[in-house]
Amino acid sequence: MAELRSRTRISLSETEGVIEELTTLFTGHHAVVEPHDGAHRARIDDAAIDFELEGTALSMVVEAADPVALNAARHLATSMAAFVTRAQAPAIAWEGMTEGAATRPPDLRILRLLSHENLTPRMRRFVFTGEDLNRFDTPLHLHARLLFPPPGGVDPQWPLLGAQGEVIWPRGHALAQRLFTIRWIDAARERLAFDVFQHGQGGPAEAWFHAARPGDQLAMVGPGGHGMRSAKSHLLFGDETCLPGMARILEALPADAQGVAIIEVRDAADQMPLAHPSGILLRWLHRGSVRAPSGRLLADAVLAAIPPDLSTSIFVWGGGDAATYLLVRRHLRETLRLPKDAYVLYPYWKAGRRGDQLGEE
Repeated sequence: MAELRSRTRISLSETEGVIEELTTLFTGHHAVVEPHDGAHRARIDDAAIDFELEGTALSMVVEAADPVALNAARHLATSMAAFVTRAQAPAIAWEGMTEGAATRPPDLRILRLLSHENLTPRMRRFVFTGEDLNRFDTPLHLHARLLFPPPGGVDPQWPLLGAQGEVIWPRGHALAQRLFTIRWIDAARERLAFDVFQHGQGGPAEAWFHAARPGDQLAMVGPGGHGMRSAKSHLLFGDETCLPGMARILEALPADAQGVAIIEVRDAADQMPLAHPSGILLRWLHRGSVRAPSGRLLADAVLAAIPPDLSTSIFVWGGGDAATYLLVRRHLRETLRLPKDAYVLYPYWKAGRRGDQLGEE
């Protein structure tokens, strides 16, 4: 690799556990971490990040084959170091190869709308095309953060990475950001789809999807959000906001999977065909035109579906409104004392606030 190099030295007041936590974080971002010349080296894509303690300072050196890979590695190193040392909030400044044009973040893709269709009276599918979608084509991470350009037909301006590993946001063109589930993706064909529930409560995301026409662009960052994990029994639950993720998981489960999926919708018109293993029972709950603020309808059904003795390993995946999320999480954590790796829960929205104002926890 013809290497470009950049270095930073971060002064710290406390160094205990820094190297260990950095190693864990880099590994969690799919880097291979190994000893290298008395330090640690994290290899990821076309770059390497060397990190070690020099007295009371954290030294990091990035090497990459080209400016794009260098900026991406600097961004990752900056993010990881800032997180590990967040209590100290040290200054992080890079030296070497800091001149030149900014580059696009490695996890950002530009999408162009191809088509849209109604699935139910309140659920629409939007199919996009985009280049280099391989990183998003994984069952481990189902969500992506969508960046919506401002209305008015202005040519979209997307964020860039600067030479200090920082994200440079376009000036004068605010980009609304919302989390959505990738309903399906075919990286080889450069296609993916989002199923979007029409809340009818406004907000920039709902406004964009309402007005969108083929050829319109938005950007996608990610992926994130965890999918289903292996277990002897599976419990999925959610309302319409969670339905795209549930549908994607159900069709990907092994044929011999066992469990139940509990789905709350307004009425029968909002039900849709869902491919699923024969051992997974589908239960549809109809709340009617008025949604109870307590979250009890869905939460009570979920809690009743969990066996009290838990003699069989179970994995719980679901979400919906914040009230349901809190009730189910409290039961799993405090009553059943399930380990954290036995469930993934998302508060997609909260009563009194627009559904697209909340992200995952």
